[in-house]
Amino acid sequence: MNRLKTLKIKRHLGIWGVVLLPIFLVGCFESSSSEQISDSGIYFPIDSVDYSAVTLDPAATNLPAGARLLASQCAQCHGTYGVAVANWPDLYGSGAVGTAMTDYQDLSYVDNMMHLHALAYTEAEVDLLKSYYSKVNYTPAGGQ
Repeated sequence: MNRLKTLKIKRHLGIWGVVLLPIFLVGCFESSSSEQISDSGIYFPIDSVDYSAVTLDPAATNLPAGARLLASQCAQCHGTYGVAVANWPDLYGSGAVGTAMTDYQDLSYVDNMMHLHALAYTEAEVDLLKSYYSKVNYTPAGGQ
């Protein structure tokens, strides 16, 4: 860097900017390979689900707009297509989704994680979830 550019930088940044900027830049480009990623200890046995056994009712191709998008939010805990991989209930193939969501919107469930999720959905959105999950079928080879 030539002397004129250096003087301009000093004038704009002041002495602390000139001293701290190189330190900041070194930190920005430092490799993160030396950092260790903490192991959360939370694992989901996704191999316990036979996704080839999931079928969608032919009527699923005519789902209302937004039904699959809303259902994707449920997949975080209830698994893809509502086939749960942990201790959460399955959502596929049942109309119980709407009843459960309505129940969880009740203020008596305030200490329940689903209460917070359910409060975010309108009645129309709950109907979209029902329309999606009622069309998902899951029949693994060993039966479930």
